[in-house]
Amino acid sequence: LDPADREKDAVKKWIAKEKDVVPMSSIEMIKQWKGLGYDVRTSEDKTEDYKLFIINGLRRLVEHISEQKPDAKTKLLIVKEVEKWTTRYMALNEGLRYYRIFAIKR
Repeated sequence: LDPADREKDAVKKWIAKEKDVVPMSSIEMIKQWKGLGYDVRTSEDKTEDYKLFIINGLRRLVEHISEQKPDAKTKLLIVKEVEKWTTRYMALNEGLRYYRIFAIKR
């Protein structure tokens, strides 16, 4: 996550909702991995693939709940889960990046 993108509304909302996240740029992330004793071989931006994964997962959820009507308790859990994933999706649209990192422990 580039520093300028940390100020975007969707990114701020994501950070506020997921309190355990530590947003970093790709360079900061690689430095962290190296600091833990890993030799980073590949860092690949997979954001568009991840966004498609989210959309397809939500689509499958809608298909499932249209066939299997959930009870009230389950509906509340579904709403929370959908909110989490839509918040992530919006942050990905505004600068949050999803990387695949391949590293070897030294």
